[in-house]
Amino acid sequence: MKDRGTDRVGRLIRSLIETKRAAATQEVVEILAHIAGASFSSRSVRVDSRLVGNEYLGYRFGRTMPSSLAHVGKRVLIERQWRYGITVQEYVKDLRDSMHHSDARAVVYRSRQLHHVGVLSPNRISRAHLGEKPESWLWVVYDADYDIITSGYQVSGIDKVWLPEGAQWLN
Repeated sequence: MKDRGTDRVGRLIRSLIETKRAAATQEVVEILAHIAGASFSSRSVRVDSRLVGNEYLGYRFGRTMPSSLAHVGKRVLIERQWRYGITVQEYVKDLRDSMHHSDARAVVYRSRQLHHVGVLSPNRISRAHLGEKPESWLWVVYDADYDIITSGYQVSGIDKVWLPEGAQWLN
């Protein structure tokens, strides 16, 4: 976990969740800009069983893989939201770029004792990156305690994402 004493945006996000106060427009802009520069989680995660044994980008999927690779594999090979051949770097850039969309909407919430920001934005991913089954919206999840993006995928609408009770939309 990052040193909470030095992460101003993380402290802001935790404060918004704990106090339930409304965010100022400039605070939302700052949060989205911060997420646009965040890394994707590299921790080892359990791989979707449908991926185990498959190969992608020269990697053979085992039961666990770095999170970024597990996510790209699922989005390309199972969900077919991104085109075959998309790299982890291209996938992460698409997620980061969505933070700059003028219609990006942010929601803050706690889950598993961690503080999160979910961002829903219109899907403006380059046609060259889109797979066979693109959706209209892009959903990105950011963990404010670890300062990392933990997930990102395309959805048909906000009703397709899980949000806990008490989630607070910022804009």
